[in-house]
Amino acid sequence: MTSAVESSAMSPVDHDTKVGCGDKSNAVSKLLERLSSIEQSVQKFLSEKKRSNSHQHLLHLEQQHQTCSSPRLHEAKFPYPSTCCPNSPAVPTVFQMPLHYPRLSRADYENMEESRLDRLLEEYGLPVPPTLEAKRELAIGTFLWSS
Repeated sequence: MTSAVESSAMSPVDHDTKVGCGDKSNAVSKLLERLSSIEQSVQKFLSEKKRSNSHQHLLHLEQQHQTCSSPRLHEAKFPYPSTCCPNSPAVPTVFQMPLHYPRLSRADYENMEESRLDRLLEEYGLPVPPTLEAKRELAIGTFLWSS
C-alpha cells in the first residue's frame, strides 16, 4: 500500500528508472519537501489574497465615505442657490425696523382695518396674530415710541 502512494507521488522521471530502497526514501523526502514548500506558497498566496481583498474593501469604504461627505452631494440634493427659490416669501423673515416706518398715532392703529394691519405686519416681517386686538397691540407696541 505504501508503494502505491510512493509511486503515485513520484515524478514521471522516477517511474522510468529503477531505484533501490535507499533511493526511494531519498525521493520521498524530496517530494515531501516539495509538497511542504508548495503548501507554504499556497498559504502565502492565500494570505496575500486576503490582505488584498481587505485593502480593496477598505478602499471601497473610503471612497463611499468621501462620496457621502463631499460637497457635490449637497449640490445634488439642492442644486439651486437659496436666492433662486420659487417658493421664497416676498416678506423678509428677520425683522429690521426701516428708517421710514409708518408714523401713525395710537388712534390710527386702534381704528385701522384688519386687512391693513395684516399687510403692515407682513411687510415688516412680523408675526401676524390671529385676533384683531392682538394685531393692534403688536402694531402699537412695535411702531409707537413709549411715552
